[in-house]
Amino acid sequence: MTCRFDWQWLSVAAACVMAAGCDSHPYDLADVSGKVTLDGQPLAGAIVNTQPIATGSSSSPGPGSFGKTDEQGRFTLELATRAVPGAVVGPHRVTIRMPDSGDTSDEAVNRMTERARLPQAALDGSLRLNVPVGGSNDALFELQARRRQ
Repeated sequence: MTCRFDWQWLSVAAACVMAAGCDSHPYDLADVSGKVTLDGQPLAGAIVNTQPIATGSSSSPGPGSFGKTDEQGRFTLELATRAVPGAVVGPHRVTIRMPDSGDTSDEAVNRMTERARLPQAALDGSLRLNVPVGGSNDALFELQARRRQ
């Protein structure tokens, strides 16, 4: 009797083990949505980026998240590393930016104007968001436009 090792079955088994492990995270996630305003008006088309802040002995708090605001300034966060809704539980640094499309339409010109008006805190990561274990649907960033000097 000859014992023959079948590499094909080993490959299939390894793929199944890896696929099963892909859904586990070394960090907790929670759903987060909210709204961004600029001078009390909804900020449409803005990109909200969050990055978890390491706390305690953790040097790797997990991946950041992002969302894009709709016409009402509403956004929903998802992990930046893959299309999974939510954000890592805990404190985050937040940046809010207007994308530069290179477009010259009226809408693009409005985005450029809004980008120039965003306060420094929205651009430099000074804004903070704490993601609770149960998630949040009321994250609110009320920005005040930079004033021309």
